[in-house]
Amino acid sequence: MSRIDINSSQKSDFYIDYQQSQIGLFGIRHHGPGSATGLLNALESFQPDIILIEGPADANEMLHWLSHPGLHPPVALLIYRPDAPNKSATFPFAHFSPEFQALQFGFKHNIPAQFFDLPQTNMMAFGHPPQMPDGKLFQTLAKAAGHRGYEQWWNLVIEQRQDSTDMFAAILELMQSLRLEAAKQPVNYDDNPSARVAEQREAFMRQSIRTAVSTNKKRIAVVCGAWHTPALIHFENGTADQQILANMPTTEIDLAWIPWTYSRLGTFSGYGAGIPSPGWYQHLWEMNQQHATPTESSVHWLTKVSNLLRAEDIDTSSAHIIETVRLADALAAMRDLPFPGLPELNEAILTVICSGNDAPMRLIHSKLTVGERMGIVPPDTPMVPLHRA
Repeated sequence: MSRIDINSSQKSDFYIDYQQSQIGLFGIRHHGPGSATGLLNALESFQPDIILIEGPADANEMLHWLSHPGLHPPVALLIYRPDAPNKSATFPFAHFSPEFQALQFGFKHNIPAQFFDLPQTNMMAFGHPPQMPDGKLFQTLAKAAGHRGYEQWWNLVIEQRQDSTDMFAAILELMQSLRLEAAKQPVNYDDNPSARVAEQREAFMRQSIRTAVSTNKKRIAVVCGAWHTPALIHFENGTADQQILANMPTTEIDLAWIPWTYSRLGTFSGYGAGIPSPGWYQHLWEMNQQHATPTESSVHWLTKVSNLLRAEDIDTSSAHIIETVRLADALAAMRDLPFPGLPELNEAILTVICSGNDAPMRLIHSKLTVGERMGIVPPDTPMVPLHRA
């Protein structure tokens, strides 16, 4: 697998010309703060006529609630079968979620922004979820680049970026390489119906893009999980997609907005697009918005740590923060990193502030790294059956 330059800015790679329209493919990580920052920069430059966002197309009627002044993320769109409420799906949004920021961009600039993924009326009728990409491919890539795992690598090159350089061409090229590797494994839809659902999702996405083109949209922004972008390059064979989508089962659904929490946004919650450190990602998002330097970001995070520990009667001082920043910077330099990430900060905190004691680190993890934030939904939003009663 070839090495990918994540700083590539070859616009021709991710801007696709189709008929009289130009399509911008913006592959993101769900709930990635660096992805969100890069996306906003790209949307500002691209100035789309419409924004298509990964999410169930039959939920578009609910999206306007995300502009309500009484709604505060994290929140989740709950979709369930009224005949079997235990069969449900949730679509969470945090401030730093690229999808949330894409919608806010649309609201602010009066640009249509809508979901364009396979409807949940179909998805919930299938009885099995779509196949997810093989995580081993991403781990292999990260180790080939000299990192311990995919999370560390992706955070370094995408989510902790300190510049606004376009990365979407490189992300598309990377995903093309990974999907070529994945395609080497034969797929039997009878044995693996989830793979068929994944194919139907991407066929529906292509059809949604064709629909936008047919309505005379000239600049179409497509915001989706990076894995999907290689499947959204070619639009010539609409007949094949129609066949893929033919005769799909349907069921009735209900929708509601519900408060969400950072702990439920976490990987450990079982959420498929979960992230290991929502509180840290919120911090990165806030620092990106303030155009903070790496040192300012480290000091801001360590100030939060210090305040938390003081509240627990664990002594910390300004001197602790200064020495922790120095050690984190030194660890980053030893590892040939441009600036410290969460692993370097955690190691420095453990050494300087906690004197090797793991107990305060567990507190920092639960209270700050994951975080305890809970969202708010307005009382007039559509409610789940229990609240209606």
